[in-house]
Amino acid sequence: MKAINTIRSPSRSELLSIRIMVVLGLVSMSAFLYTFYQAGHDHHTALYWLLFFTIVFTCIRIILEWVHYIYITVPPTPSLEKGFTVDIFTTYCPGEPLAMIEETLKAITQIRYPHTTYLCDEANEPYLKDLCRRLGIQHVTRNNRKDAKAGNINNALKQSSGNCV
Repeated sequence: MKAINTIRSPSRSELLSIRIMVVLGLVSMSAFLYTFYQAGHDHHTALYWLLFFTIVFTCIRIILEWVHYIYITVPPTPSLEKGFTVDIFTTYCPGEPLAMIEETLKAITQIRYPHTTYLCDEANEPYLKDLCRRLGIQHVTRNNRKDAKAGNINNALKQSSGNCV
């Protein structure tokens, strides 16, 4: 199983780099706006002011995003007070590529949190039955095709016992 990197707050040097880039960005943005305002581009006054206010609005949005970068932190991971049981559902309908379903099922088995996986198989495909058996996945099928994929998932929900789906 692949090790997952833990997320950490930026170091002091990384924060300093971010803040220097933000200051340089503000200086560059101010110089651009000043030049654009002074340059005499207003041959068509209404269009000029529409463009100018659009650029200013965009700059304000960028500045607000930069403010978030300046104060970036990573909150502590909360402790898990209750162990929830989780059920994961994926579906298969005839005609979908079997390789895609196989890749999806293998990826789901790599999830580290305890869970039960259900493959809702509309075709009752023998290959997928065998794959589910090998991977430890619950294979669910049904006899009717009522309500398409939603009906397929609703059928599997009747067999599910997890707190979180």
